[in-house]
Amino acid sequence: MDALTAGELGPDLTWFVLAMRRLEWGYAQLREGECDPRWETSEFDTDVGEVLNDAGANLYYFSVTRSLKSATRCYQAAVLLLKEPYGAIPVENLLRAALLATVKALFILQPNKRKSREARFGHLYHADRSALEYAAFRELKLLGLEVPNDDSKQPQPQVIQESKIIRDVLDDLVAYGNCLCDGRACPQRDIQGFRHRVLLLWDC
Repeated sequence: MDALTAGELGPDLTWFVLAMRRLEWGYAQLREGECDPRWETSEFDTDVGEVLNDAGANLYYFSVTRSLKSATRCYQAAVLLLKEPYGAIPVENLLRAALLATVKALFILQPNKRKSREARFGHLYHADRSALEYAAFRELKLLGLEVPNDDSKQPQPQVIQESKIIRDVLDDLVAYGNCLCDGRACPQRDIQGFRHRVLLLWDC
């Protein structure tokens, strides 16, 4: 297969071969990450960012590792479901969840300055917390139970614009630039085209 030219393969088969090579590259990255001794460790690294909770746990490190593990498992589950007769919908849902988990990790890792990384994490964390408080408040009201501070207005959840986070992460990748190897199977060969395809699929 490698000996054939793109013209001999035809456009459809060429893209299929490139897609398979990129998938193989992705699986290799996942395997490499899972082999890292820090994958299962309960200790945390403070070099990249540090946001501690009352118990002294580094929420920043926990969020990064949780997102990466979630993305990994969603991608792996999606591949398994491709072999089953369940249709595309569960695969699409898994890939959607995997994309969000991936970009959330990248979103808080990409800034060069530590304060910017921790600030981005704070934005995501407080939005998640406010959404939880809002859901708990509404559930108590629905069940007719006592609501703390019922004399005040119900908490309003902060809205995370997921599409904006995806665009910001992809824009940072485009600004970083393409790989210089110029290999057609390289996943970093055409980042601008990659951004367009990801956003198009997300919109669909």
